[in-house]
Formats: sequence, structure tokens, C-alpha cells
Amino acid sequence: MKSIVLHNTYLCMRHAQSTANEKHIIISDPATGISNYGLTKEGERQALEAIVTNKEMQNISYIYTSDFLRAYQTAILVSRLCNNVPVITDARLRERYFGLFEGTNSENYHKVWDMDCSSEYDVACHNVEPIHSVARRMLSFLLDSEIHPTNQKILVVSHGDPLQILYAVTRGLAAHQFKSLPHFANAEIRILPSHFTIPEEYLS
Repeated sequence: MKSIVLHNTYLCMRHAQSTANEKHIIISDPATGISNYGLTKEGERQALEAIVTNKEMQNISYIYTSDFLRAYQTAILVSRLCNNVPVITDARLRERYFGLFEGTNSENYHKVWDMDCSSEYDVACHNVEPIHSVARRMLSFLLDSEIHPTNQKILVVSHGDPLQILYAVTRGLAAHQFKSLPHFANAEIRILPSHFTIPEEYLS
């Protein structure tokens, strides 16, 4: 186990409603998600509401975002209303890849989650990105972000599974237990704890 102390404040925000959400389809392939399936009008409203209703959004120093269009557009909207703070894309914040379920009905998420929760072992099924792989890339991003000056407030815009896996691990849960926590809603914001302990395997 490794003890982690964060020197910045990290606000995790799931992207606002996208056209993929509206059409109930899984879009996790960068070849599609980076250039297509941006925000709906409702998604734009959700992003704006998140800024107004969350006082934690004040005085943000940086915004890091997935380069998927739905996340990037969310980040840009927030930036414009938060003094045009810098927006930086990072591929490690991308959606979890859902393999053979790509382009199918979003009900298939539940098939993946049932497999996720059935075992603590990092087994890839149906070419879906394993949970531990998501945990490692998200934690890699987080620890690299600590290179910045301390006492900064950083907004991280990403996707449901990656954010929930990161949040679970920082809350002391095993990565495969991430669905035991409430689901990240569109445009929902949560603050990461500043102190946590994680298994060394997540840092390899």
C-alpha cells in the first residue's frame, strides 16, 4: 500500500449530456468519440447550471479534460464562464473502452458492470478495457498533475466509469468495487479526498 497526499484540490466532473446519452448508445472508441457526439442543448444547460450551483467552481486554476468531444465541449463551456482558465487535454482521461459493445445500446453497460463486480481479478472480457487499467491511467494522470505548483484548484472533466473508478480508489475501495458508489450523473462534480492509500499495483 502507498500513502498519497495531494497538494492541490481536484474537482472531478463528468461531461454533460451528450448526443450519445440522448440516443442511448455506447461511444468509447477515440476514432469516433473525439470528433463526434458532442453536447446536446440540455447538456449545455447542465454544464452552465453546474457552474452556477457549485461554489467549489470558483477560482479554478486549470481544467484538464478528456479529448472526447462531449468532455472537451463541457470543459470549454466551464472555462468561458470561469475567466477563461486554461483547458488542457489528456488522453488518460478518455472514456473506458467498451470493446465489442461499442456502438450498441447503452443497456449493455450493465452487462459489463455485472462482469466487473463478479471478480476482483483484472480480466478483460469482450475486449473491454479492464478496471485496473482504467485505475492505473487515471492515477497516473492525477500524480503527474501534482507536478504543478501546490494549492491550486484543478477541474478534471472525464467520463462516468473512469471518474467513478478513480473516486472509489481514493475512497479506499478496490477498483472493482466502483459500482458500489453512486453513479456519476451528467455534469456532476465531486471533490477527491486529499489523503488516501492505494495498492502499489495501481501505480505500476
